[in-house]
Amino acid sequence: MRERLLEMFPRLLDAHQRASALVAPELSRLNAEAAGRSHRRHHYVPQFWLKKFAEDETLCVVDPSGEQPPRCGDADDEAFVRDLYATYAEPRSDDASSEADVSVLWEHVVAVFENRAAPPFTRLIECRDGSTPVLSDLERFWVSVLVALQFVRVPSHFDAVRSSRDAVAQRFAMSLASLGPPREWMTDEMCREANIDPADLEGFDWSPESFGPDGEFIVSIDRKTDVPSMLEHAFDPEIVSFVFSRTWVVIKFPDGGLSLPLRDGVYLRMSNAGGLYGSPGLGSAEEIWVPMSPDTLLVMHWQNTNWAPTGWTAEACVARLGHRGGQQACHPDHAERVAAVWDAYLSSDRGLSALAEDSANIGVPHLVR
Repeated sequence: MRERLLEMFPRLLDAHQRASALVAPELSRLNAEAAGRSHRRHHYVPQFWLKKFAEDETLCVVDPSGEQPPRCGDADDEAFVRDLYATYAEPRSDDASSEADVSVLWEHVVAVFENRAAPPFTRLIECRDGSTPVLSDLERFWVSVLVALQFVRVPSHFDAVRSSRDAVAQRFAMSLASLGPPREWMTDEMCREANIDPADLEGFDWSPESFGPDGEFIVSIDRKTDVPSMLEHAFDPEIVSFVFSRTWVVIKFPDGGLSLPLRDGVYLRMSNAGGLYGSPGLGSAEEIWVPMSPDTLLVMHWQNTNWAPTGWTAEACVARLGHRGGQQACHPDHAERVAAVWDAYLSSDRGLSALAEDSANIGVPHLVR
């Protein structure tokens, strides 16, 4: 892995510089235009990607656990959270709850990169047997950023990071409370910097116990202040290199049947869960799987360029994609087949080997150049 990273990093940096120059005019216009209050439904799996699995805008959602029956609906109604990437607009109004205080700038920032990644993403899907998909370094960069975004833009990542930050803030507040009543040690200058009226502190008292499990205070980071710091990770060349530098293989399944994890759109193939940098994590995962369409799986790995997956069946891949739980999207024609895969996987003593051996829907690998 280290050798591959060192080999590819100069190409990544060059692509990063060219990409930055291309999007800079668009991003500068967003500063003036995208404080706008539109686009409040923030999709954490891009709409263009969801629609690759749809038929006439209709997408089916299947539950691997079998607890919920398959359901079909509009692709635009999946994988979104209202104001997920919202921040505070500047200047803010006097009414803290005002809609005018909400900026969706970061939703537009993400869309700029999605729009750049969509054409090469689609070209990989369109490759056919006997062909060799070719991407320029710049195109490879756009797709790499799109994949990196899927690790930081999703609600599960936001929730995990915020839970950790809230716990740190709570412990910090407990340590401050040990200093005694805040008016005894907070100067007027400190109050000004914290935007606190000193008069509000008169008679106010606390103790470390006030922030304990049964205490009266709960400390939480404002959800509209931390969005940039989390999303910016996906544009960091050090993070993008864990995607860009791998060997990419497109696997085409003749009968389709793949599913798309609605939690984040991607799957890390490794023995244990891991974080963005952690081991195992994005960098050390054996493979990154990106289901691009019902018949196309992009696999990114650290093996040498002579290795390509052979004998993989769509059914075995679907079983892996769904084994973490969470809803899966699929083409309406494939919903029953996808649901049957998990039933077979859970009921068979042979597990993945049965799905691999009993299917003729074997993928054909194409090395991406």
